[in-house]
Amino acid sequence: MKPIVFNLNLTVVTLLCAVVVRAHAAPVLNPNNGHYYQLITTSFQTDWFGAKAQAESLLFMGVQGHLATITSQNENNFIQDTFSVVPSIGRAWIGGFQNTSSPSYSEPAEGWEWITGEPFSYLNRNTTEPNNLHGNSPNEDGIEFLFGSNGRWNDLSRTAGIHPDAIVEFDAAVPEPSTCLLLATGMLSLLALSWRHAQIRREHGQATKATS
Repeated sequence: MKPIVFNLNLTVVTLLCAVVVRAHAAPVLNPNNGHYYQLITTSFQTDWFGAKAQAESLLFMGVQGHLATITSQNENNFIQDTFSVVPSIGRAWIGGFQNTSSPSYSEPAEGWEWITGEPFSYLNRNTTEPNNLHGNSPNEDGIEFLFGSNGRWNDLSRTAGIHPDAIVEFDAAVPEPSTCLLLATGMLSLLALSWRHAQIRREHGQATKATS
């Protein structure tokens, strides 16, 4: 019988290509900040780093996604109210992490940052959180959003903590350079046309005076 030979590299690539990111709905606009948010679920359990990579692989209206960074109670309420109605949703990764290289780092409550570099000033931690429950085995250095606890946050290991859901944020869309150029050209054309009309009216007025 001819031996069966498996191509390990091909098998790994095939498995990776089989990973599917499913959005529960199209991105939803938060009218208070102009950003869009989307709940995604992968076809496998993922850690924080996997969720971060998946979020950053998404584009909406030309804007790259990132794990949600929550900087106000209004924003937190919007995420809770928008996505808590999704069946079976319990928790989801967001873009907070504990930077052990930060000068302010200390366990369990200091050194926390947003992946975007925004100030980490608004807090909505669950009762007794963060608690770094397992100490350094492993360190609980990521944040998950708890829909079942009214949008409170829990610290969880970015590598050992795994679940399939994540909240993606798309910042306010900025017009493409070509769009800006088109708008500027249009405005200049309108200004030139307006100036020419004014000039014709002046010339017409002067001609009328000269013949009267």
